[in-house]
Amino acid sequence: MLTHYRTTIGLLSRDARLLLLTVIVVGFSYMGVYVTLFNLYLLRLGYGPVFIGQINAAAQLGFALFSLPAGVLGSRWGSRNMAAAGLGVTALSLGLLPLAEFLPTP
Repeated sequence: MLTHYRTTIGLLSRDARLLLLTVIVVGFSYMGVYVTLFNLYLLRLGYGPVFIGQINAAAQLGFALFSLPAGVLGSRWGSRNMAAAGLGVTALSLGLLPLAEFLPTP
């Protein structure tokens, strides 16, 4: 079975293999590691499970709502450009998120 899988992957183009690798890396790092660490970070700040669930739900809702405009922009500027821009914006926002605790409180 693994031999058949390896042969099938070998038939894909270079770009398709790079896309699969990118999806695996982003899926593992963002959906696995980052979400877990972010939940632990919120727990350490003293928030309860209800608030953490609402934060996770809001993130998924935002992802769903921005998927439609991203599809329109992808058809206009190209899927590759929009995928690169999306990964860049995601990396920037995930990197800046922990710095939010240094903002002045109202």
